[in-house]
Amino acid sequence: MLTRNREKLLYEDLTYKIRGACFDIWKEFGGAFKEKVVDRALNEELRIRGLDVENQKTRERGFSLLELLVSIAVISILSLVVVTNYRAGDKQLALERSAHKLAQDIRRAQEMAMSARKCTVAICGEEMIPGGGYGVYFESGAPSYCPQFQPTCYILYADTAPQEENEFYTSDDSEVEFINLEKGIRILEIATKDNPSSPFQVRSVSGINFKPPDPTIKIKYQEIGEEASEVKIIIALQSDSNQTRTINVNKAGLIDID
Repeated sequence: MLTRNREKLLYEDLTYKIRGACFDIWKEFGGAFKEKVVDRALNEELRIRGLDVENQKTRERGFSLLELLVSIAVISILSLVVVTNYRAGDKQLALERSAHKLAQDIRRAQEMAMSARKCTVAICGEEMIPGGGYGVYFESGAPSYCPQFQPTCYILYADTAPQEENEFYTSDDSEVEFINLEKGIRILEIATKDNPSSPFQVRSVSGINFKPPDPTIKIKYQEIGEEASEVKIIIALQSDSNQTRTINVNKAGLIDID
């Protein structure tokens, strides 16, 4: 067999078989079928003609520069979303933990009063059972005992103020512990109600005092004056005051978290 330039083909018999197979398949299938169908038919025809044939192999290809840049951008965006959500979730957990810790510390003061826990020499100056019991004191303004005067801590105290035993924290009482809220959490608001049917009123301070042996519970927002029937302490994220948890305490000693 000769080419158009009248040159003899190098593999004349092989070329003849391949061309013949191509012509026969084209006459049979034309252009009406998908490439995969025609490819399989051609492979079979070539095998019938005694040729060893392999199917087409998928060509491996790498990323183009554009595809690589798009992939990096997508990964960066997803990473940012994950990190942002993780940080938000971490703050919510800190708020949740702080609320439960605060409620737990109120219960701790209650248990210390019920068990007539002795106050140590290091805290009260002598070993004694505080006549006024134990309590927890809160401020929502700029308490001097908190870091940087921020409302981010509260006091567990022993009511040891001599004569009165006023069942409210004063500077004459003994501080058992200064308790810090978790980082990024603050006391947003304190509110009390005088009786169950009255509305809540915002206060700058409040104390919850437990006096043995029952213990007798007093909720007060000033040293001398009426007692409240209920108090709520609202804590919030410093970065978002809309994210809050509320700890409710009433005169019956019930403590719950909203």
